[in-house]
Amino acid sequence: MFLRLVLRTMSVIAACTLLVAVASAAEIEVIDLTGIDTGYIDLRVQVDDKHSLLVLTGKLNSRTVTGERIVGNVILKITLEDANGNRLDSRQITVSAGNLDEALSKKIGNTLPGLSRVRVESQKVTQADIDRSRRKAREAAIRATGWSKEIKARVIRGEAWIGMTREQARLSLGEPSNVIETITSAGRRELWSYNNLYLYFDNGVATMIQQSR
Repeated sequence: MFLRLVLRTMSVIAACTLLVAVASAAEIEVIDLTGIDTGYIDLRVQVDDKHSLLVLTGKLNSRTVTGERIVGNVILKITLEDANGNRLDSRQITVSAGNLDEALSKKIGNTLPGLSRVRVESQKVTQADIDRSRRKAREAAIRATGWSKEIKARVIRGEAWIGMTREQARLSLGEPSNVIETITSAGRRELWSYNNLYLYFDNGVATMIQQSR
């Protein structure tokens, strides 16, 4: 009888311990709208009942789901909702660029009564965003010049030609990797190097183009 009572008591204690363990790590539904690749580790929000804290775990890779490389920090906007989708509160955390591709564990504040799910969105900058911004700025600078439509079109296409100016070369091809300047009796000659392309400028105008193959 005594042994049966001890076993029953131990079973009750074990069951209570299991319930506490489950409650202390209860999970909230997560709606991931970040657009960031998480690999095989999905974003999760767990409730630490002991401290009434919400903890976001998982992994954020340094690329989006479409493969674009993320540059810089990622800001996560977190919206807490009830079962009907009503907003209870919003939080914001920052994941530094150095923590991308690593296991994530971030406290996102205290839990709230009625909390049922968490919506996670992101503010991020990708290399493609930077490239698009630079391309738009470049095209705006080209259109703002007084050049003819034909010259503007050639510069936008990134061409090099005899007779182009140094300004046109910069906007068309970018900054050269190297410049060699020579002063002669006829004036100033410059050699601009672009990988396998070489432009010779006499007094600011391209007079010769060489290309290695």
